[in-house]
Order: sequence, then structure tokens, then C-alpha cells
Amino acid sequence: MGLALLPDGKRLLISMVGAGETPHSAFQDIESSAVSPVGSAGRYVPSFAGRLSPGPSPDGKYCVLTNDKNHYWLQPLDGGDAREIKSVNPGDLMVEWHEDSNNLFVSRFLGADVESYNLNLTTGERKLWTRFSPSDKTAIAGNTWVLITPDGANYAYQVQRIYSILFLADGLR
Repeated sequence: MGLALLPDGKRLLISMVGAGETPHSAFQDIESSAVSPVGSAGRYVPSFAGRLSPGPSPDGKYCVLTNDKNHYWLQPLDGGDAREIKSVNPGDLMVEWHEDSNNLFVSRFLGADVESYNLNLTTGERKLWTRFSPSDKTAIAGNTWVLITPDGANYAYQVQRIYSILFLADGLR
């Protein structure tokens, strides 16, 4: 499903699912290839297109886990107890860490529009960071995605469009 290199450069954080299994996450030591689980059973690091979303925190101390039921936890990577992130609303998706290990970009998809918020993990405060909206909403199919760099200086916003051509034939037999 997805993987990311931890800031120490010695371990990978992996999110995976096998046939008939529930998704789960693990560390893999690059030198020894040893694998150890991350977090509780039934929780895993969310991913999109082979990329963990979000990956490990900038300081390498945390990751975000989900159970795919709109619940998220901040999991210490040293093996301590996870803390539920309470300020997540139904439909929110974690996108990226923002500046440090205490803030996340969280996005809410509203058809072709996307609202992205800065979520402070300590206070639970959400502030609207920006709203993405295409100027032309013709033929939008609903596959929308956003990527934001941790410093917020750059982003990519994707909207899928499906165009069709209708032909009218008269007098065919």
C-alpha cells in the first residue's frame, strides 16, 4: 500500500495488506531487514498511490494511524500508547505534516472543491489554510486530490474530468 523512509535513514515505515487480511503497518530495519509491527491490530498508516499520507512525523517520533472508520490516532514510534486525534470530522483526510510534529494538513473534499486546514494536535484547533476550487467545473468526475509540502509553500491539486462527444445521426436505416 505505501512506504516512507524515517528521518533517521535507517528504517522504513510500511503500510500493507495481504489477500484476505486487514491492513497493518510495520517498521523494517534497512540493514537487518527485521520487521516489527506499529500500533494496535486493526490500525494502520493511511496511504494514497503508494505514498503514506501522512508519513512519519518530521522528528521521526510519530505516525498517524487509522482504522478506516474515520478514527485517527497519533502513534509514538517508540512503542508507547497511541492518543486519539479528536478534532477530525467525518470525511476529513490527513494529507501531510505541517512545519513540525504538532500540526497536520487535513483536507475535506467537497465535490470539485477541497478545503485544507491546519490541525494543531495539542489544542485540537483547526484553521482554514486554503480552499482549492477549479475555475471551470465542467465535466468533473469527482476524483480530486491535493498534495501539500510540509512548509506549505507548494502544492498540487488534481481534478479529474471526463469529456464525451455526442453524435446525432439522422436518417440511418
